[in-house]
Amino acid sequence: MNLPGDITPANAAARRAKLCPKQLILVCARGNTAQVYCFDIGENGDCRLCDGLGHIAGYIGKNGLSFDKREGDGCTPAGLFRLGHAFGCRPKPDTAMDYRPVTPVSFWVDDPASRFYNTWVEGTDNKDWSSAEHLCMYPDSYACAVVIEYNMRPVIPGRGSAVFLHCGARPTAGCVAAPEDAMYRILKWLDPHKSPCIQITPAQPGYSVPLCP
Repeated sequence: MNLPGDITPANAAARRAKLCPKQLILVCARGNTAQVYCFDIGENGDCRLCDGLGHIAGYIGKNGLSFDKREGDGCTPAGLFRLGHAFGCRPKPDTAMDYRPVTPVSFWVDDPASRFYNTWVEGTDNKDWSSAEHLCMYPDSYACAVVIEYNMRPVIPGRGSAVFLHCGARPTAGCVAAPEDAMYRILKWLDPHKSPCIQITPAQPGYSVPLCP
């Protein structure tokens, strides 16, 4: 049985074939830093670096990558994942992605015992959790962000939650971070009709701009 973070070549290829992304964000991680590349993928599978984005210096979890992520481990999950909706503490930027504004009562639940684990919840009327990210408390990191659909279909308690691509200039608690100006450019480029995905993988030695995986 493959673990959620498994990116063996055969499994990664199978997932790419299943997801059929026409846009791919490739995160090549070394330690808790990363190089981020944005690829457009043609109908024949050919890849090219997106004009105007090029290569972006970013960060991942403070404890690096994990092929077996657990809640609170400070690691970013390795693998190929869909990108979900965008969200943020600021007004909707120039993006075609569905955008959800953060409110004063927006929470992302990270308590594995909660029935709302790894989901966004508005308000506390049905609160059954002991821990959750209060999203409005991170106005800089979540100025604009995109959900990385890790551990969502199905949600497995304890396997990690609240994994996002968001603004930042330092290692994270388990997300992928890029400079704010780059995040706005990424959001402008992303197109939900092109099944955008993100692949998070250890950096490959020997070249600075990787071949499209």
